[in-house]
Amino acid sequence: MGLYEAGVEYGNHIFDEWESCSSSDYPVVVTIGEEIFFGAELVTKQTGLKVLARTCWASMTNSPVDPARYYLQKDGCPTDPTFRRLRSENPYVDKFSFKAFQLMVDQTAVIYLHCEMYSCDAADSDTTVCNVPGRF
Repeated sequence: MGLYEAGVEYGNHIFDEWESCSSSDYPVVVTIGEEIFFGAELVTKQTGLKVLARTCWASMTNSPVDPARYYLQKDGCPTDPTFRRLRSENPYVDKFSFKAFQLMVDQTAVIYLHCEMYSCDAADSDTTVCNVPGRF
């Protein structure tokens, strides 16, 4: 079991350096269609693990159990056409991106991102991620 931390970087295709947002940075304003980059890092002293965001969704509330949601990926499979899993050389980091969208007519509405994260043995090749060409 570990502590999960999320880092967020916007508009940069190079993900080598984290530019994490603090609570004072929110809400971050993006335009519709802008590519947004997210990463999640498993912070643990245990070795031999990897982390995976298996299901991610957006909602209009900060509650991860709100049933009104828009899935970006579900059970490791992309459901949003702009969702891309990005290559990470670090098994403790999972990275992905998608293009900003609006859930409602109000373009100024705040949208929350939620993800179910899994950690597993780094040697385990069965991550249940869809084998989609061009995606990692």
